[in-house]
Amino acid sequence: MDEAIPNQAGAAGAFTPPTAEQVQAWIARHPMREASAWLRWGPWLVLGGAVLLMLVLDGAAALIVPWAAIAGLFIFAASRARSAASLGQRTVKLQEATMLRHYPVALRSAWRMLPDTVMNPALRSRVMGVMAVCLDQLRQYDAAMEVYDALLSDVPNGHPAGMELRVRRAIAALSADHLADADDALRRVRHQLEPHAGTPLGAGFTFAQLLQHVRTHHFADAVAMSPTLLDDLRPLGVEAGYGHALMALCFQEAGADAPAAQRWWDRATTLLPAAALVGRYPELAPMMEQDHA
Repeated sequence: MDEAIPNQAGAAGAFTPPTAEQVQAWIARHPMREASAWLRWGPWLVLGGAVLLMLVLDGAAALIVPWAAIAGLFIFAASRARSAASLGQRTVKLQEATMLRHYPVALRSAWRMLPDTVMNPALRSRVMGVMAVCLDQLRQYDAAMEVYDALLSDVPNGHPAGMELRVRRAIAALSADHLADADDALRRVRHQLEPHAGTPLGAGFTFAQLLQHVRTHHFADAVAMSPTLLDDLRPLGVEAGYGHALMALCFQEAGADAPAAQRWWDRATTLLPAAALVGRYPELAPMMEQDHA
């Protein structure tokens, strides 16, 4: 499975993201598991044995052997603490690489880190979240959906984190033209989103609706969203640029208002490079070509 992720020294052009099947197999190979019985009870057994030895041994052995056991126990505990801290730091760097849009590097690191997180649910979720975002941004939408499905299996129904994952999965499904799948996912969360207006979750749902209109060629319905779209997408930060670009396309396709289409495109390219917009949504290519005409 590792062959899906090239070596760090490999050329950027040689990067090959994992397929949906490889992602599914890798996650199944490294499921969450509890700590072994030795890790859970071993330290207490050692401590109990040390106390017992202090009671039954005589002379120098009564001091040396028990205290040596206790010292070993503290060394073991310190080593585990250092490993946990190191894993946490690696996860932070992983998320920083994702924020800097270094998606191949972040995906490769997350892939290799997943086996180290199987006994830490919080870190495992963060690492898998990075995998999903990177696969999504690299347009490996079916693979991203596999990660979202794995994350959703561990989230209770109705939990805000679950709603966010469903919205992200729906966006990936729309991007992969799985329109029925995406529509079903959006219907499941629509009635739960009212308390989340003005949040990244609410903004993500608005973007999903806009993308759904684009992919189903309901451009006039998308244009109807334009009066509030700037505020609705604001919580997404620079990622709102994708929504602005799609709205520009909708104005153009609907033949509604050419100056408005240009204004939306200008807003989009203020936030993100035109090449990045078209790289993620190829249907925006005419907007870029028109801008350069």
